[in-house]
Amino acid sequence: MGLGGDLLNILLKYFLHGVSFSFLRLVLAIVWTIIAVALVFIGFIIGLIIGFLVLFYIIGGINAVLTDLIWGVSIKTDWKSLLAHGFVLFILLIIAAIPQFIISSVVPSLATKIVMFIIYCFIDGFIAKSVAGQWESATAT
Repeated sequence: MGLGGDLLNILLKYFLHGVSFSFLRLVLAIVWTIIAVALVFIGFIIGLIIGFLVLFYIIGGINAVLTDLIWGVSIKTDWKSLLAHGFVLFILLIIAAIPQFIISSVVPSLATKIVMFIIYCFIDGFIAKSVAGQWESATAT
């Protein structure tokens, strides 16, 4: 495959990683909200902390699975690695979303949301793959 085909393949993988992660994050947001509310109700601050730890663990796990499926890269899946992986990814995705939030606030329309979603699928996919690479398993080929 030529240079153009390789670049297209990589861009499509970044888009697939980003869009997959976006949809799974939407489902996770709903499920996590229910879990977090229950944990906060039961244990207030400790429940909130546990809720965030669960969120980071799940985000790390989702990204590890997506990275393996899309890129063929094995990621460490011990609980400490997934927790750190999820925490770093969570923070970086929030930071990366600041321009998207500002643009959507300044130009609030459906077209803006659609364009930003498509652009951020590539950005989120790139960030997710880059973060996952920091926890690449030694057994990866």
